[in-house]
Amino acid sequence: MNYESILLYFLNTAYDIYPEEYNGRDCISVKIQIGDKEVILTHICVSEFTCLPVFLLRDAGEYGRLAHVQILDNGSLGAICVNDSEAVSVNFQRPELALEESLRRHIKLLKRVMCDPVWNRKELLREFKSEWDRIAPGTDHKLVCSAQSGVLEEMEILQPAKEQNYGIYRCLVGISESNSDLNCLSYLKGEQKRQKANGPGYIIPLESLEPAPLDGQSLPAWFLDAIGRIPGKLKDQFQRKLAQFRANQFYLVFNAPTPSGVTWFGLHLSSRKKGVLPQKKERLGLWEFKRLPVDVLNKELIMPRSGANPTLDKKKVLLIGCGSVGSELALKLGSAGVGELNVSDPDTYSLSNIYRHTLNKRFVDVPKSIGLSMMLSISYPWISAFPEKGKLLSFKDCPDLINHMDLIIIAIGSPTHERLFHEYLVTNKTKTPVINTWLEGHGIGGHATLDIPGSRGCLGCAYIENETGRPGLSSNLNFFEPNQSIVKNYAGCGETFIPYGAIHSTQTALIAADLAISYLEGKITTSQKVSWKGQSDGAVANCIKLSDRYNIFRESLVPEPLYNPLCKKCRGEPVITYTGGKYTIHVARDLVDSWDGYRQITQEAVESAGLLIGHRENDKEIWLDGITRPKATDINKRNYFKLDDRAHQEDIDSVFAESAQHRGYLGTWHTHPQDHPGPSPVDTEDWIKHNEQNTDRPLFFIIIGRKSIKAFMLEKGPLTELTEIS
Repeated sequence: MNYESILLYFLNTAYDIYPEEYNGRDCISVKIQIGDKEVILTHICVSEFTCLPVFLLRDAGEYGRLAHVQILDNGSLGAICVNDSEAVSVNFQRPELALEESLRRHIKLLKRVMCDPVWNRKELLREFKSEWDRIAPGTDHKLVCSAQSGVLEEMEILQPAKEQNYGIYRCLVGISESNSDLNCLSYLKGEQKRQKANGPGYIIPLESLEPAPLDGQSLPAWFLDAIGRIPGKLKDQFQRKLAQFRANQFYLVFNAPTPSGVTWFGLHLSSRKKGVLPQKKERLGLWEFKRLPVDVLNKELIMPRSGANPTLDKKKVLLIGCGSVGSELALKLGSAGVGELNVSDPDTYSLSNIYRHTLNKRFVDVPKSIGLSMMLSISYPWISAFPEKGKLLSFKDCPDLINHMDLIIIAIGSPTHERLFHEYLVTNKTKTPVINTWLEGHGIGGHATLDIPGSRGCLGCAYIENETGRPGLSSNLNFFEPNQSIVKNYAGCGETFIPYGAIHSTQTALIAADLAISYLEGKITTSQKVSWKGQSDGAVANCIKLSDRYNIFRESLVPEPLYNPLCKKCRGEPVITYTGGKYTIHVARDLVDSWDGYRQITQEAVESAGLLIGHRENDKEIWLDGITRPKATDINKRNYFKLDDRAHQEDIDSVFAESAQHRGYLGTWHTHPQDHPGPSPVDTEDWIKHNEQNTDRPLFFIIIGRKSIKAFMLEKGPLTELTEIS
């Protein structure tokens, strides 16, 4: 590091900066005026900047207790926290700029803490927990406390497990009186037996706090002050119930409001002789005080801090399929905070699963559902995990269980069984939403569908053949062409498998889990589909043909409407039907609902326009089932519009590619500021051009008035108004 050039740079600044030696180290120091005090900041020279340069406050002990300043070397230096130094981008090519930015931040913070005592105290309390955790000495073991609230109560203290000395097993455990959550208690105690500690534990709420003491010698005095801050209505209860108990050890867990929320921290008292908690100054010398590191296993604290959603605690999910995708799904649902998870699979876990499954060697030859439910219970303290061994179709005999669930997720990769189960649910008018998820081999991709009863879109929509418009054998979401062999086998028919790795199963589980959590949280309210698209190398190497959808797919990980207008079950009856010439034209409900929002009801409303999308049901019946919507690049006025042809054509191309040749462009629509509209000469001229450019299909032209919707077509020359028949 060239500090000479850095010093030259600072000669042209307002900073009083100079080189010096401090405690045998080369340094750069800066004198600054803060209020009526002259302050010196010192930077110890380093070979390179790997993070934001550090300045130390000289003679830090002379300025009193300052927030964000940690006293070092008996007060001769103070480390100043101006930010997460490693999270700041440093321009190592211009080190003088990094040093200047760091200096600016240090000065700004010091002016605030030294000149604004109210803010300084607030910050000292906000960082109370981090300051408390620095106090020495501390106990050898951390205490994990099960408190579900901050009320005054007693805890049973359990010693670390003797058989295992890692993880939560090496921690003390505090079981609060009010905690009746068996899952949480089982999670805390673990599989090993624990002995009771020689002394009670107390949870003590405080009304307020003083800043954390600087060292362990100050803990006794701080403790006396803290006892005095027990809320008045609890003091009698504290004296009668807790303060009279005699022991030679006490484990105290405090909680108190701070600017950063409720803060939890601990204190351990020990003495050679039994006694009650000391509450007088002259009794403090009989006790040794140590900081007690505390973690609180509290749902309201832990779940949001860990990224889980406490509102999912009451949700019930049935997961059918505990293979590579299903096992990942289960863990993602558990980590999101789902409270009840029923997992079902008839298979057992084997060594052939180990590289693409979440279970480990402990569960070989164990039913997958049992192993997975055990892992969920071990991993998440507030989950209820129940194993089942049934196959998907066996749940047709369990209507009460199905109706009890908030969501069913099927991850078995068996489309025939999935569709049979879907028909069962539809026939029995089951209201429970279902997610079906599957992956395709060779890393080509994976898919998930969310079928919400009562919402437009169902599993059947994902199996409509693009070419015929009828239900087919393969999903129209797939990236492989149907009727190909993609499985491999190493030992005959009994050992066939789809080639894919853990990354592929995890990615598929992620899109399904995201869909599930979004639904359970209320963020998604309509049936959706989502896919991820991988590289084609593996498929090409194995001579597997890719579908048209793979070639045009651009929306990886993005949920889209599941509804397919070619699905007769979801489409329903048309809202309007017209007849004209040899054609019967049906208008889907979605179009009319959309047009209602564009009617020129007010004097300020401008004309809106777009293209019609539809398909031929047969030679005589045509469905108009989609539109392109107005674009920001269109020109719209009260009695005039001009489409951005390229933007609207992109929508048409997307529909055409997604649906092969079954759906596409079938005309135009626009609005008129009339109750019962008719075409203008400009409209007729425009329609003639469209007809001349599309001689391979009939085109229809819709005008949306304020009260009625009129339809027209040009067939063999003359303009014909279609007759509305329903």
